[in-house]
Amino acid sequence: MKILQNAISRLFPVKEVLPPRNPNFSKSLLGRLNPIWALFGNDDDFGTLGDPWWNPPVYKKMVLNWKIVNVRFLGPMILPCIELQPQPDSVNWPRWRKFHWWARNPAHNFCFYTIGISDCHRTFYGTAGWREVEGWTFHFTPTPTLKFPLPLISYKGRLDFYIGWRPYGSFGIAMRRRKKIE
Repeated sequence: MKILQNAISRLFPVKEVLPPRNPNFSKSLLGRLNPIWALFGNDDDFGTLGDPWWNPPVYKKMVLNWKIVNVRFLGPMILPCIELQPQPDSVNWPRWRKFHWWARNPAHNFCFYTIGISDCHRTFYGTAGWREVEGWTFHFTPTPTLKFPLPLISYKGRLDFYIGWRPYGSFGIAMRRRKKIE
């Protein structure tokens, strides 16, 4: 075992020990295999439909209420009072925006929790830092439950490309053209 650890440290000098992405996440195996949850859910979002920076401002609706007010020298009286009541997010959001929020990352739970390991403590090994150097880089994450390490292959040059399990434990594939190499 010591020989294997020495070989890994020579071939993959970069080592990062990473905590779980969402420490409050807990889902059974049966829950992770639920296709509705895996393909259409996003357990890492905050708020009704996502991150607070994405949510539109809360619109307020004017409402006429009647209140009992104690008026000096006249006693209690019923008077009209106009109040601004915030509306729930689902009322404020147009349908296209709700769809656009979901379409931005439809298989989030699948990539992070069904085939990913974002909910586990993990150690990430690599030939160089993740997306830091030009050229090809190779990384892997050993897992305690699986008998094989999860690989990540990336290239940074005229194209930005990667396929595999990223440092934060999710599976991903991307290929983008870079504008200019500096």
